[in-house]
Amino acid sequence: MTLPPEAEQSIARLLRKRAADPWSPEALALPQPARRSEEDEAALVQYLVDFQQIERMAGAMFGAMAERVNHAPLRDLLCAFVEDEARHAGALRRLEVLHNQRRLRVYEPTPSLVRLGERLAAWIRLAPPEAAAVGVTVGEIAFDIAYLGPLEVFAEDPATATVLARIHRDEARHLALDHLLLDLAPLLEGPELGVRGTARYLWAWVRVLEAGFPFMRDTFFGTSGQLDPEGQRLREAARRIELAMDREAVRRRPVALLYEGMQRSFEAPLVGDLVRRVFAKILRADPDVFRRQTTAKERASARQRTAGEAAEAVIAEFSREARISLGP
Repeated sequence: MTLPPEAEQSIARLLRKRAADPWSPEALALPQPARRSEEDEAALVQYLVDFQQIERMAGAMFGAMAERVNHAPLRDLLCAFVEDEARHAGALRRLEVLHNQRRLRVYEPTPSLVRLGERLAAWIRLAPPEAAAVGVTVGEIAFDIAYLGPLEVFAEDPATATVLARIHRDEARHLALDHLLLDLAPLLEGPELGVRGTARYLWAWVRVLEAGFPFMRDTFFGTSGQLDPEGQRLREAARRIELAMDREAVRRRPVALLYEGMQRSFEAPLVGDLVRRVFAKILRADPDVFRRQTTAKERASARQRTAGEAAEAVIAEFSREARISLGP
């Protein structure tokens, strides 16, 4: 596989950044956090248990993407990101142990989250590269913005801050590659669909949607909503997803068109209010999350960016918000 020079340079730079930032969960010095109320402790520990499952799910998605790449540096980067997600889960497990002071109950990942992860892994192996790249990007943006931010604010202790600083650095690189993959997807290897392959792919997508609604209700808007009751991070995640979907290389793809169509239905003069109410009732979420979150000026600016420029912009924005430095 031959990639554009700009993409080759971006991938090489991300590999250098990742190699220059080694860390392991076991080596982190994590002080014991202060005791919380029973309610807060239960919410926080459940959040951390679900977050570990999300990191494992992200690792499986990067691994599935690596399987269809015959470009050595890109495959190496994707495999390194699989390792990143494993160390994130390990670090979050250490936080779980520290915060689970009362042992109020046995905590398990939310069943709808586990089911969604299994179905996403099956779908991504059957999906065309363009759809797989969009799926990975949307998932990473949603979880990195809507999950990392509330946890940092809610926990607000040195141990959690130490872990999240490491995760933030890794995820900035992940998001940068996600935006590159949106442009590079047509160059990736994809399954030979045909009639049967297309049917399997579409059925896998239906199963993802079937699992997705309970997951968003129980975990994404449920557990996350406890830590971000005003939905600020959810709206920020929606804003960044919109900008990614509106990129020139992406906006005419079926998944992006589906996303845009869904948003238009939320804003339609006659049925928009009804659609928002239905979604809010099903997902138990603030209906404003489903409105368009970006301005025409923001979308026009994002549309003109190349893949490399989009990747660098993501790193700059994410690093600035998280107050971290990724080095040269």
